[in-house]
Amino acid sequence: MPPQQLVDTDVLGTLDAAVAAASLDTAAIEAACRAVEQLSRLYLLRAFHDTGLFLRSGERTPIDELKRQVGVTPKYERLFLVLLEMLTQDGDISVSPDAVTTQHVRDSSEAVCVALRERVLAAHPDRTHLIRLVDACAARALDVIAGRTSAVEVLFPAGSSALVEGVYAQDAVSGFFNRLSAQAVDAAVRAQQSARPGRRLSIVEIGAGTGGTSLPILERLASCAEPITYEYTDLSPALLQAAQAGAAGAHANVRFRPLNIEKDPAGQGFDGEHDVVIAANVLHATRDIAVTLANVRKLLRRGGLLVLNEVTRIYHFTTLTFGLMPGWWLFGDAGRLPDSPLLSVGGWTRALGAAGFGDVRCFTPFADREQPPQALLVAVPVSLPTLIAHGAPSAETLIWQQLQIIEAQLALLRRSNA
Repeated sequence: MPPQQLVDTDVLGTLDAAVAAASLDTAAIEAACRAVEQLSRLYLLRAFHDTGLFLRSGERTPIDELKRQVGVTPKYERLFLVLLEMLTQDGDISVSPDAVTTQHVRDSSEAVCVALRERVLAAHPDRTHLIRLVDACAARALDVIAGRTSAVEVLFPAGSSALVEGVYAQDAVSGFFNRLSAQAVDAAVRAQQSARPGRRLSIVEIGAGTGGTSLPILERLASCAEPITYEYTDLSPALLQAAQAGAAGAHANVRFRPLNIEKDPAGQGFDGEHDVVIAANVLHATRDIAVTLANVRKLLRRGGLLVLNEVTRIYHFTTLTFGLMPGWWLFGDAGRLPDSPLLSVGGWTRALGAAGFGDVRCFTPFADREQPPQALLVAVPVSLPTLIAHGAPSAETLIWQQLQIIEAQLALLRRSNA
């Protein structure tokens, strides 16, 4: 028996139509990503050259000695090894388990970096915000790794979120998926209001941050006649305060509340009766996806909808920017993309199924359906009898899924008692 359709037909139809009508030139976007990756690697090479490393062809240096010369702090050892692997892409160095050999010495002077930057910008002006973020981060990456400055100071200079907001809110790909998220939420809300007129709906956004996803959603929902409560949540009190003082605070139906999705929501004052839960590029930044998704499921009522917007491919510029944040490397579970906390579409689908979600659907305009640069996934919480009744793949899979949920719940208990 094929799996039953559980996501509302209006939601699926809206998203199918939006993807079909997408004006994104995906081939140009893929080319732009490759170009920004190349620029990121040149910037990184310049940072190592400025430190006096990789300047003599054929020189072999033990990795431990490299760590000492750079001053790598323990929490960044994982990132440091990934950055070395990045430099093997262009043949600048080769990496063995215990040493690095300089293969050839490229010109990484400021003039060469500026020239490449100008070429990339001229060819791909829509990636301006991303390039500005790379400009800021690449030059300071080794300082962050050595503890001479913090990732927060680099990504949010003088407390400003402008660099990050530019990528999340104004980048062409991010903008498309923010709008797609808004369309999904809008369609779900209107379908539920039609089915249950007069009932006040409740929405929770996890890790709303600077509001890149929130604002398009709130603008769409402003025309809804019936009442909606929008819970704008984040782990950071500073981000919540800034959001409340900004555009999101102008919407009377928005409540600003702290939420740590790695902990049981009930213990933080959240019930399980929310109609829609939104998470945009935040759930991957947690220690254990099984635990995280078990908590997400606790927020949703039966028949509610999860709208999950996630980057599903790792790029060198992502590692060199957001990868500077220590939280990027907190994960310790399996199922992530290599050298990153991200998951592929298949990884998310399996993790959602294990956490008790059904009818997982993926929407993206990119041709690579398994590992596109970004994707929107929607799913609904289901019970074990529903999984059995509507075409779960096998009894063994169901047992494995339930064990995953039990393990997640046990992990929560262990942490709460620690």
